[in-house]
Amino acid sequence: MNKSLVLVVIFFGILASVFSCKQDSQESKTTEKKQEAYLKIAYNVLVDEENDDYEFFVMDFNGDNKKNICNSPGVDWVYHSYDDKLFFLSDRDGSYREYYLYQTDVNGNDVLRITDFRLKDSWMDSRKGGSELIVTPHPDVDSSFYIINLKGEVLSKIYTGLPYFNDPCFSPDGNK
Repeated sequence: MNKSLVLVVIFFGILASVFSCKQDSQESKTTEKKQEAYLKIAYNVLVDEENDDYEFFVMDFNGDNKKNICNSPGVDWVYHSYDDKLFFLSDRDGSYREYYLYQTDVNGNDVLRITDFRLKDSWMDSRKGGSELIVTPHPDVDSSFYIINLKGEVLSKIYTGLPYFNDPCFSPDGNK
């Protein structure tokens, strides 16, 4: 193969590589902008210490558009999200600090009570596309972790032998 043909092939290879990187970079920026429009941060705030009123807010990923989406007296603590669903513990339908699990969308619409049994103030996790959650029932209810569906039905119980364990989560693949 002659030297000029090799140089032409190398030149076009580099040109094609640079062009495709530039195109990927532009596609990546477009994707990032789309994702940024959908990404939200949910966070808990003590809004009225005297009345022990905790609310949760959402804001855009860049910090704009802060909004209280629960506006309920008492305790509302967001602990988990999946897609556009937020899962939170609240005492809104019970007595002071008797928590039940609720679900809402990122705008605070379609609030749905999931559990009829009390939960412990604890983190939770989901698997199977957000259709199953692992939660910690209140110690007066049980000393295990519950795997529940979105109707609040207990699918299984996991006994650790350690009644003070909290904050359960699934393995990354959801199998454990």
